[in-house]
Amino acid sequence: MVPGDRGGYATANVLTGQVNPGGKLPFTWPASIAQEVAHQAAHPERSSNGIDSTGKPCAPSAGGPFTDPSCVTTYSEGIDVGYRFYDATNATPLFRSDTGCRTRRFAIPACEHRRRPTAG
Repeated sequence: MVPGDRGGYATANVLTGQVNPGGKLPFTWPASIAQEVAHQAAHPERSSNGIDSTGKPCAPSAGGPFTDPSCVTTYSEGIDVGYRFYDATNATPLFRSDTGCRTRRFAIPACEHRRRPTAG
């Protein structure tokens, strides 16, 4: 995750012990790529290559997805996206969204800084 313009302050607060370095995931992590909606062989209409008008999967092209106007990607899973998809398919993700942990003890080992001689 990108910490944004307040990331330096947040990091300093963690390193100085002012806050607990815990957090929750903003999205669900699949256990394998096969659990991703767009990578299921049973649903080629969901892939970034899409399907043609006859229902056959479109081949990947050198120009990337969506280069063939006759190929269409359909989001057939409806509202079952994110954690709802895992619930609807009874799949167990690697990490569910909105889960996390807190660290009870956090320590930084002793650090040493040596000044390098300057050239010139």
